[in-house]
Amino acid sequence: MTELLLEIYGEEIPPHFQHEGKEKIKEAFRNFLNEKKINYNEINAFATARRFVIVINGLPINTQESRELVRGPITSANQNAIDGFLRSKKISDISLLKKKIINTKEYFFFENILPKTPIKEILGIGIPEIMSSIRWSKSMVWVSRKIRWIRPIIHIFCIFNKENISINFEGIESSNYFYGNYQYGNTKLKCNSFNEYEDKLEENYVVLKEEIRRKRIDKLLTRYKAQNYEIIFDKSTINSVEFPTLHIGSFDKSYLKLPTNFLIAVISGKQNYFSFKKKNNNQNKIENIFGYISNKKENNIIKKDFEKVLNSRFLDTIYFLNSDIKIGLERYYIKLEGLRYFEGLGNLRQKSERINNLCKFIATQLYSKILINNNGDLKFNEIKYAKADLVSNLVQEFPELQGDVGSHLLELNKSSKEVCLAIREQYLPNTLNDKCPKEPLSICLSIADKIDHLVGIFLIGKKPTGSKDPFALRRFAFGLIRIIIENKLDIDLNRMISFAEEVYLHQKNNLNRNLSNKNLNALNITESKKSEINEYFSQRLVYYLKDKFSQEKIYSILDTEDELRPYYIFQKVKKLEDYLSQKDSQNFLKAYKRINSILIKTPQNTSINKSLIKKKEEIVLFNKILEMKNLLMNQKEQNISEFSENLILLNKFSSLIDNFFDNVQVNSSDKKLKDNRLNILLMCKKIFQEICNFSKILNTK
Repeated sequence: MTELLLEIYGEEIPPHFQHEGKEKIKEAFRNFLNEKKINYNEINAFATARRFVIVINGLPINTQESRELVRGPITSANQNAIDGFLRSKKISDISLLKKKIINTKEYFFFENILPKTPIKEILGIGIPEIMSSIRWSKSMVWVSRKIRWIRPIIHIFCIFNKENISINFEGIESSNYFYGNYQYGNTKLKCNSFNEYEDKLEENYVVLKEEIRRKRIDKLLTRYKAQNYEIIFDKSTINSVEFPTLHIGSFDKSYLKLPTNFLIAVISGKQNYFSFKKKNNNQNKIENIFGYISNKKENNIIKKDFEKVLNSRFLDTIYFLNSDIKIGLERYYIKLEGLRYFEGLGNLRQKSERINNLCKFIATQLYSKILINNNGDLKFNEIKYAKADLVSNLVQEFPELQGDVGSHLLELNKSSKEVCLAIREQYLPNTLNDKCPKEPLSICLSIADKIDHLVGIFLIGKKPTGSKDPFALRRFAFGLIRIIIENKLDIDLNRMISFAEEVYLHQKNNLNRNLSNKNLNALNITESKKSEINEYFSQRLVYYLKDKFSQEKIYSILDTEDELRPYYIFQKVKKLEDYLSQKDSQNFLKAYKRINSILIKTPQNTSINKSLIKKKEEIVLFNKILEMKNLLMNQKEQNISEFSENLILLNKFSSLIDNFFDNVQVNSSDKKLKDNRLNILLMCKKIFQEICNFSKILNTK
């Protein structure tokens, strides 16, 4: 089987670019081969810290001879047009052209014979074109060449069917050799196949496949896992070297006095080392050991170097922390005035004030007895410092510690546990796997922060489009919905959105402060903007619920809602699903379908003449409808128990509707009687749709 093997060797490729790179290169080759109509069996791509590798199996040696018809001018065209076509095809005899009728018109055609072409030749020309076509999310241009690539290319190795392919990519000539791990020398290696290539790489300290690199590290970590250690590290770190070898170092126990999150930020965040924590450690403390990955085997000199670097980082952390303690959150809070939040949304001091107002509003809705004092204010005034640590020295150095630093500084000032926890958890959930805040003040602050961000971005006209979401609105909205549903909060998002808009408007119009409000002038609060925000939240709620319920059930409930209460809607969809799993519901749906079918093409008004209702079956049905209507009107406070009861009551209509259709002639010759009966059914349908839009569900039955 023929095989193409291409290696693009260069300077260090960051782990997060490796997956992107191999997928882009793979796609570029696939597109090229499809365009050239060259068959192949399989394309595989690999990436390490120093190289991208493409392997293509099953390529032919040559292209197949082929023929293509090239259409020329119409046969009745003037001679100049015909002569021009002959010259373009480098022929002089018109008899060499074929004729073919298309849509009643006869055209000249030239039969072009494409001879067999060596694939090697096509690849030699095509590979540089393929490489040039790749568009990176970030790329580099180096002085000696005008190439745009993820990192500077040093060397290209390429063979096809065991033979070298000559490639010239912007002055870089390919060769028939490649290199192993640069830290073990620059020995020139040769091979005739991918299997041989992979073996030689491994012999020279390069593990080509990512899954094998991961297994290699997992194996090395086995003994620590056996000792009940939880190991904290960024898994992409494994791809930072080509021959990952785990080493263990240690640091002075005195550094363990620092908060655990600070230590992890230094060890696993800044340095990409491994932190070790005992799983049964109730104090949430890490051990004074760390792991690191290198290309080299165990070496005391290297170990001491890593320990030295980590020690320096810890000393920096202590210095920054002590500086932040001296300055204090109050001064940092004032400094927020000089830090812009987003263009058009003011500064971070203004954001802090908005969050404080929103937090108070949400607390009043959800936890008034716990969080609101007798004066109607938040009991925890220090919540205003939520964003103060963003200008601290420690957060400037370790951005991932935002919230943690503010919380720690408040702890040192003997602030309440509730405030410290809330400020630490305000950004949660930050990822799909993050936990949600559970305590009342934490919940209110996290919701307030997210609502302010989402509403503000929409008000300045920066809503997400397509796949682009530069302000992470989807993540914020998803996190917000998770907090509400997982904490079973009965809160109307539309109401919160309206309040957030009012806060922005009030702040924009407030000229009696020393705070600059010029960055708020771009705010545009219109009804269309409000509708956009509400619709966006509805879409995010649907997206969240789709993992649990069918889309039809979700929309059947949403269609009945004037308020956007995520947890209430979640409960209703769940109750609806439970209801539809029961036998009685199927009888009701059949009855509903009969009504829907007869009304679908019959527009009606809702005026019902009671004097025309004479038959027993229509009297019973009409009275039952009125009874249901009155019941729904009296249910002013919508709750899930009432919804469940309403669903059960629907079952009583099944036999009444069937009796109506079986004994009452709807399509009466008397038009007044016909219209009246249709209006009874229409009224019936409308009452049902106040509970649930069953028409959405019928489409799936």
